[in-house]
Amino acid sequence: MSTVVFILYAGIVAFASLRPGIDDGIEHLDKVTHLLVYYIFAVLGYRALKARSYYLYVCLGIIAYGGLLEVVQSHLPDVRPDDDHGYRSYFAEFLWALRNQGVRPIIEASSGRDKA
Repeated sequence: MSTVVFILYAGIVAFASLRPGIDDGIEHLDKVTHLLVYYIFAVLGYRALKARSYYLYVCLGIIAYGGLLEVVQSHLPDVRPDDDHGYRSYFAEFLWALRNQGVRPIIEASSGRDKA
């Protein structure tokens, strides 16, 4: 079930990322949103794993997925009016996924599952 949730979440992230954005007038809100979205993505990816030793690869896959979405966004009209933020967002996603490696012990403790 966790794998299905992870895949559905990936679809939701793509849908939300590739539709035209709304200028809400709040500075840096998109960065906070990226932080939360990709944190949840990493946690769902961890829970979907059967072998916890592959978590780094899941994080790298999430980074690649986020990068691919940024590239696609840069080629779509009206998705991102300030295109130069796209690569900074991707860099932030990369750093967050690497930082998430430190969250792994907390997730393990809360899930009650043993490492494989």
